Amino acid sequence: MGGAEIGNPPCKFVTFFRTCRSLGFRTTIHAGEEGPADYVRQAIDLLEVDRIDHGVACMADPALVRELAARFIPLTVCPLSNLRLNVVPSLTAHPLRAMLDHGLNVSIHSNDPPYFGGSIAENYRQCHQSLALSRTDLASLANNSFTGAFMSADEKATGHAAVTAWCAQIPPPRRPVLTKD
Repeated sequence: MGGAEIGNPPCKFVTFFRTCRSLGFRTTIHAGEEGPADYVRQAIDLLEVDRIDHGVACMADPALVRELAARFIPLTVCPLSNLRLNVVPSLTAHPLRAMLDHGLNVSIHSNDPPYFGGSIAENYRQCHQSLALSRTDLASLANNSFTGAFMSADEKATGHAAVTAWCAQIPPPRRPVLTKD
């Protein structure tokens, strides 16, 4: 479920999500982008969702961050959208780095690219530059996207293998050669 969060807390949709789960559907909800950390809490406690779309507001609640990390609940973050919606004042202020550092299952996504600007590749590029993300960070983010995807185990394994192959193609960073003068 996506859409405007303000005025639409997850608690309004308990019956809907219960029905979806009873029918075997995997569930995700837009929570914690413009809404507070409590919306993320409601999504996992009341709706029992499989994944949170956005979720950046979770960083305001340390106990929630610990629970999200322990349960490895996927968070699909859209940094350029967050910037465009003034969720963050700049990409350098985006909590993505802190989310990774806290062990959250966070991944980078685009959010309506024609409206917000920026494909997934552009989101990665700008986050890499603004947050000084390493190759390991980028690979973790990509692998997390497959882990959190609603696809078969074989499809996930293929995605993880593609990330590993991509990493193997990238030469290691050049180290300066030190000479004695």
